[in-house]
Parts: sequence; structure tokens; C-alpha cells
Amino acid sequence: MKKLFILAAGMMLAGCITDAGKLEDRIAAQRAPSPAIKQLIINEARNILLDPYSVRDVSISSLIPNLKSSNNDGFICVRFNAKNSYGAYTGLKTVGTNVISGRLLGYFTNPAICAYPTVKWHPLPEVSQLRKL
Repeated sequence: MKKLFILAAGMMLAGCITDAGKLEDRIAAQRAPSPAIKQLIINEARNILLDPYSVRDVSISSLIPNLKSSNNDGFICVRFNAKNSYGAYTGLKTVGTNVISGRLLGYFTNPAICAYPTVKWHPLPEVSQLRKL
């Protein structure tokens, strides 16, 4: 059983991106987020943020594609400033999520890929929908 677990863990780690060149290739292939992805982000913000009415200074990265996938799968980053449970603005936060088969999977705080200087950022004016709940 222990050997099976070690084998499974090794196979999972084999799928991780460890080569900086592969990451640079993914970033070089980035493309602007589609309206559907933007809407997914807005809908998820309603569920995650304590005060979705207060969100401001929102920007969204380009979709960083999964090179092994032929559809719109990839990783996307979002920067925002929102109020915490005390009613104070927390400052800009960066989160990231996987986009797989039209769904957002995972929620990562300050992912390293979002800090790459070659990642392109776009304004997200659609965030005004959160104020119309």
C-alpha cells in the first residue's frame, strides 16, 4: 500500500511544470479572456467575497493556456481590492484559478505565475455588475 501511494505521488508530481521554459511558452501563448470567462469570474466573486458590493480596482490577466489542451483551458489571475469583515479595504490582492471545460477549479492566493512581468493585465469593467445585486 505504501509503495502504491509513493508511486501515485510520483506520477502526480511528474505532471507539475518544473521547467521555466515551459512556463514561458505558456505565457507567450496567452490571450485575452473571453466574455464567458469574465462572467464566470464575476459570478464566483459573488460567492467568495464578504462584501461583493465594495470590490474596486479590478483587473484580470490574459488566459495562460494549458499547452496540452486544444480548448480554452488554462489559468487566469485576478487582482482586486475589497472590504474585509471589519469594513476596511485590504489593499490589492491577487488570486488565480484554473479554467477547465468552462468551469473555474481551485482558488490560489498570490500564485507565482501572476507575478511574471510578461503576463498581460486587462481592466474588468464588468465588475460593476456586482453592485447591482
